Amino acid sequence: MKNYQATTFSGERALFAEKNAHIENSVFLEGESPLKESRHIQLQGSTFTWKYPLWYSQHVQVQDTIFETMARSGIWYTKDIQIKNSTFQAPKNFRRSSDIVLDQVHFSDAEETLWTCENIKLTNVQVNGD
Repeated sequence: MKNYQATTFSGERALFAEKNAHIENSVFLEGESPLKESRHIQLQGSTFTWKYPLWYSQHVQVQDTIFETMARSGIWYTKDIQIKNSTFQAPKNFRRSSDIVLDQVHFSDAEETLWTCENIKLTNVQVNGD
């Protein structure tokens, strides 16, 4: 497994199609789709600041991570994702995704969130918005 520790990523598709990676205490700055089409990703203590972080991804584990306001439309077309103890400040998250587990997650702006998704498990989730 590839390890990224305290790394700053920028630019479009910074880790496009990344596979079998553990990303910890890292920041994804401006640049769309940093982890598009990724597989078997573990994210911990990281921050996403820009659009479309996890599109068409599979088998993703996220913990202690922040999706800032401009990380909108963050998780679309993704299958098998578990997110724990994390915060979404951005709207329009989770679209046409499946096998979603959210535990201790806060959505500060849940506008247009969880549209056309399947097999969702929510535990201790706090939601503001529609």
